Amino acid sequence: MNNVKKYRKELGLTLEGLADRAGTTKSYIWEIEQNHRVSPSLKKCYAISKVLCRSVYDVFPDEQEYNEEVVTVKVINKKPA
Repeated sequence: MNNVKKYRKELGLTLEGLADRAGTTKSYIWEIEQNHRVSPSLKKCYAISKVLCRSVYDVFPDEQEYNEEVVTVKVINKKPA
């Protein structure tokens, strides 16, 4: 899920307007907005976010939850034979 459409509409931009300013195509922006298995590059994410005057983290939030785990590591020093 992303907020491209929400922020684009808030600024009164068309798909074409956002695409032109971000250096991509109208259909690519549409696919991103519809969440059609498009994984935009980091460069594209930053370009789109810049046009939308938002942080890349606001436009493309990370919805994955991460669980912290305690990891125990045992280091074994082997002497050369």
